Amino acid sequence: MIEKVRFDKCCLCISLQFGAYVAAIWFAIWNFYIGGLVIKNKDKPRSVNAYEGSAGIIIGVFYISLGFAALCGIHGIYYKKAGEVKVLTKFAFISLLVYVLFSIIEIILLLNVVGYQKYCRSLNPKHPSYYEYCYPFARWGITFAVGVIFGGYLSIVLRSYSKKLKEQTPNVFVADMTAIMTNTS
Repeated sequence: MIEKVRFDKCCLCISLQFGAYVAAIWFAIWNFYIGGLVIKNKDKPRSVNAYEGSAGIIIGVFYISLGFAALCGIHGIYYKKAGEVKVLTKFAFISLLVYVLFSIIEIILLLNVVGYQKYCRSLNPKHPSYYEYCYPFARWGITFAVGVIFGGYLSIVLRSYSKKLKEQTPNVFVADMTAIMTNTS
């Protein structure tokens, strides 16, 4: 079903190429930022960062590699190379799936932190409902939903642009084989 979703314009009024640029730049910035943040916080306590030690390094490097894939996609968008844009599209969907998976893992790990609610209450004891906003669902649930919707939309924009480029680019191999077949007969 989602394979059939396709846009002619980004945000109903922006050219698909410019929308693909914005999506690729966003994926590059987002993945470099998250990768750097995870690596930077790998030694923090679990109440701040769910990924400790070598897991933090591995996950951080993974996100940074997705950032470099986005940079390659920017190159493909600029030079209108359908293959590079298709690779970026696949990485964008993988990035989205990884974001969902890691977010769920992070929420599960942070739910297990002993004294987490008590910590939240201690941040502002004068405001009785403040600690309710510190629950992991409230803290990450909205961000998670917005991230999935935004990332999904940008991934579809990239895929739409990739398909548009593929339609505009003739299949050179088939054209050459057709020419060879007609010349030999």
